[in-house]
Amino acid sequence: MNDTICAISTALGVGAISIIRVSGDEAIDIVNKIFDKDLTKKESHTINYGHIVYNGEIIDEVMVSIMKSPKTFTKEDIVEINSHGGVAVTNKVLEILLLEGARLAEPGEFTKRAFLNGRIDLVEAESIMDLIESKTETSRKLAISGMEGKVSKLVKNIIDNLVKVNANIEVNIDYPEYEDIEIVTKEKIEEMSKYINKELTKLLNESENGKLIKDGINTLILGRPNVGKSSLTNALLNEDRVIVSNEAGTTRDSIDTKFKRSDKDEWTVVPEGIAHFLEHKLFESEDLDAFARYAKTGASANAYTSFDKTCYLFQCSDNFEASLEILLDFVTHPYFTKETVEKEQGIIGQEITMYYDVASWMSTFNLLRLLYHKHPVRIDIAGTVDSIAQITDKLLYDCYDTFYNLHNMTLAVVGNVTPEQVLSVCDKMLKPAPELSIERSFEKEERDVVGDYTEYNLAMSIPVFSFGYKEACEKPKQDLKTIVETTVLLEILAGNTSNLYN
Repeated sequence: MNDTICAISTALGVGAISIIRVSGDEAIDIVNKIFDKDLTKKESHTINYGHIVYNGEIIDEVMVSIMKSPKTFTKEDIVEINSHGGVAVTNKVLEILLLEGARLAEPGEFTKRAFLNGRIDLVEAESIMDLIESKTETSRKLAISGMEGKVSKLVKNIIDNLVKVNANIEVNIDYPEYEDIEIVTKEKIEEMSKYINKELTKLLNESENGKLIKDGINTLILGRPNVGKSSLTNALLNEDRVIVSNEAGTTRDSIDTKFKRSDKDEWTVVPEGIAHFLEHKLFESEDLDAFARYAKTGASANAYTSFDKTCYLFQCSDNFEASLEILLDFVTHPYFTKETVEKEQGIIGQEITMYYDVASWMSTFNLLRLLYHKHPVRIDIAGTVDSIAQITDKLLYDCYDTFYNLHNMTLAVVGNVTPEQVLSVCDKMLKPAPELSIERSFEKEERDVVGDYTEYNLAMSIPVFSFGYKEACEKPKQDLKTIVETTVLLEILAGNTSNLYN
């Protein structure tokens, strides 16, 4: 536990603030490298205003809390960075901390360190996780009881009585000649044993009840297709948790992403979210990541992945050629290792969890899952925590070699530059690529929708909703007439002059 760990500690989503926690011997020194004020001279348990700065660029305006050991949760130095809430800024601060020497904390590692350092016992550590995961008022109260040490006191009482009985027995055996010691008789041992057994039984029974409250009861609803299993589930839960449709087999998981290269005979199946994962990893190199290189040219870079493309972009006021060279260099020179992939899985896993708390994101994808039976558009772009855990460096290289081909890429430049400038950089940085076509496998999509309504509850005061309709797929592209008709219809239904808007 000599290293310093960091992680996003707040609920992942768009909000007023996000908190990135750092714990370890070098916590203050690491944060001090990227904070524009000297934290080494600040007193413990203080909050300090300033900016996160990296390579001369202001990343965010923040509040930094300093808590020095041993009076902290982990009994180590702890620094908490309160940044503006949001995916990009939070991940950027976390990324910088990792570059400066911190390690991404494993799930529950802050609590683990508190336990190993003697700050809490094992029961209290487990109760903290139970409190975080509690879904009912009863489970919350149970977790609080454990955190306050009530269970630990019961266990300690049983241990103390066992030690006392054992000590009295050993003293009577070793020193029978002493008259001032308590005589241990068979009756006294039986009496104490009955008391201890009673307390143990009581503790075990309470533990079983607590496990049922915390974990619930595993239930299987089994039946033939379309007999009402989903409807029964919704009725038992008193909410529309499962999509209900007259179409048999609509309660299903996301389909695999599947493609075949023109130079290969076999199909390749990759985990969901690999395109988004590849987008993250491509900025890295063996020596210096693209963001650090852009900081030297003064350019601002970003990237995003949608359903059908990944886009890398930068903006600059000068040093255009140098900035373009950086872009063309990192998109044509991938660098993946087992270690860097595993690190990124933790970061993207937190980002995915963040999406679950973003109302607009969940509303959109729940709508798509209601509209489409099999089309991959119903799959979350970022994938799931389980799906990205299956991604390896080999799979990333396979996808890169397939899709990051010059015949499958487009370069767009806007600004006060000439085509000659752009082509000169391209000639310098790019090499001819062989022709390559990609065959994709899509299951036949049904004309009807999966369902007409679903609901997802978040801890927020302002509800949002999405609605959509499923168009026939006979036409490869929408014509202008269809686009205009659709736009007018949506404006009538949900525009800023509609009843829904008001």
